[in-house]
Amino acid sequence: MKYAHELLDNSGEITKTTNGLVAGTTPLQNSTFIVNKVKDLTGFGCTIFEGDIRISTTASAIGSDEIAIGTSSSKTIAKQVYGLGETFKGVTETIGKDWLIIYEPLRDDTGKLVGMIAVFKEYKNFLSDLSDFKILVAITIFVFVLLVFILVWRTVSRTNKLELAHKSSALKNSQLKDQKKDLENLIFVVGEIEQTIAIIDKNDRIVWVNKSFEKTLQYRSDEVIGKKASDMLSGPETDRVELQKMDEAIFTWGRAIDSTIRQYRKDGSSYWAKLYLTPLLDEDEEVDRYVAISLDISEEKLAREQLQESERNIRKIGETIDDTVYLYNVIYDRFEYISPKCNAVLGVNQNFFYSGQNYENLFVLDKYKSIIKKAREAVGEGKSFDIEYEIEFENSTRWIRERSHPIHDDNGRVVKNSGVFSDITESKNLQSELTRKNEHFKLLTEIGMDLTQDLSIVQIIETVNACVSNIMESHSFAIGILDKENNRLHFPKFIENNKIYNDIYHSLDEHILATICVKDKAEIVMNDVANEMRHFSEKKLTHTNGYDPSSVLCMRLISNGEIIGVITVQSLYKYAYKKGQIEFLRTLSIYVSSALANALLHEYLQVNSTKKVKDSEDKV
Repeated sequence: MKYAHELLDNSGEITKTTNGLVAGTTPLQNSTFIVNKVKDLTGFGCTIFEGDIRISTTASAIGSDEIAIGTSSSKTIAKQVYGLGETFKGVTETIGKDWLIIYEPLRDDTGKLVGMIAVFKEYKNFLSDLSDFKILVAITIFVFVLLVFILVWRTVSRTNKLELAHKSSALKNSQLKDQKKDLENLIFVVGEIEQTIAIIDKNDRIVWVNKSFEKTLQYRSDEVIGKKASDMLSGPETDRVELQKMDEAIFTWGRAIDSTIRQYRKDGSSYWAKLYLTPLLDEDEEVDRYVAISLDISEEKLAREQLQESERNIRKIGETIDDTVYLYNVIYDRFEYISPKCNAVLGVNQNFFYSGQNYENLFVLDKYKSIIKKAREAVGEGKSFDIEYEIEFENSTRWIRERSHPIHDDNGRVVKNSGVFSDITESKNLQSELTRKNEHFKLLTEIGMDLTQDLSIVQIIETVNACVSNIMESHSFAIGILDKENNRLHFPKFIENNKIYNDIYHSLDEHILATICVKDKAEIVMNDVANEMRHFSEKKLTHTNGYDPSSVLCMRLISNGEIIGVITVQSLYKYAYKKGQIEFLRTLSIYVSSALANALLHEYLQVNSTKKVKDSEDKV
């Protein structure tokens, strides 16, 4: 830790800028010079924090070879070091591993807390180094004794060699002193560490404890040394099966083990402890004793249980409501949770989202992708959003409403966002239907006013065709007038694909849709002629010129209870006409019937008037 501070001090005073922490003129964000230098020279890893967020580290993220930049420290440690400005020493679980670690506060040039610096070594490697160090000390002592023996034996005859051996012995002795000092330092760290540590022999007798053991468990060392650990530290709620597993791992298999168990203090109170047990072997490679490190995780366990309970409640809510709720991690760019209703609302299951596939690229219509992109950027800036867009799957479209809110960490950084997907297709359709009906009503009012004027039959046809073309797809349009005297339908203008065919006649004996409508006195509505024709006629239709339609609307024109004609609209496409359009044509046919009856009456009166004038002229 001292070397790490020296490197920071040599770089210059620490200041906090808009771009993060800076040492002198060197930005610390993503800088690896200092942390790598510490690791190369001391063997200890090093991390620099801004607040409680890692901005420079030699540590790797969980399940990855990538450096764990952007991850948070333990809240308990951050509270003590960054919150209170105190040093932390101990063994802790961080980014998925157990570490022997020292945290110290990091202050700027004004003395204000701006972050933390930590040095660490993986606990299992520390124990291995400690074991290797013991072996090295033993070998050094042996060499020293052997050299002394050789020196005494060769004192008289080889004075010059004695001097050389003396120098070698002095060097070895100096190295031994250095190693002894290192061992004392390690023992000091273990003694001062904030986690409880005990050494227990194979008979379950406590051999040694550190100061934290005395402080946490309320026993003086002389009260527990020589006593059975199971008697001193266990209680009614201690899991005996778990104790047996730990004994088996240590003494049967000779391997380290960690476990969570209930431990008891001297006053009878208990707490949840995370235990790390590591066997120590004697010269015969047999387990002679083991080291037990205990961490009080009561608060963490309670918080974890509360979090799990909250997650279970959220999942239950998500499974019962019709909407789809989700939790998205913006740091790792992935879904942490999405409710099972995503299949019904969005058309894909949970595994689709957990696998990291891009839903927007696959299903959202292109014209809405920019809206979604802006919304995602907004939530990253700490803003909520509420947007609507269309998705497409299984040859149909669906309207989705998405609402989302950012979730901040203790430093105010956006780390996640929670949101809701809702299927609003039905409400959108109702809204569109209402808008369409209002438009249709307005249009019908306007055309009704137009048709009340004295229009000729041709003018009526042209006016109605212009109106219909704005409302629905009409590859073909015609108004047929019933000519009872000649048993036929007269189409003054038949409009097909924007071409006009004048004065087309069809006998009522012909088997076409218009004559079926007149004779059967029933409207014809078909959106799939090939499959729906049997509902109107089993007989094959009489062939006519032009295209065969796939969708047909044919409505009767009635005046004073009598059929006076038909109005027909036809399309080459299946399912061309929706309910609102059918209703529009049905209402329009009433206006057309009235206008057509007036035009026919006017035409009849004109013909009779002309005939009378001619008859009078003939008499004269």
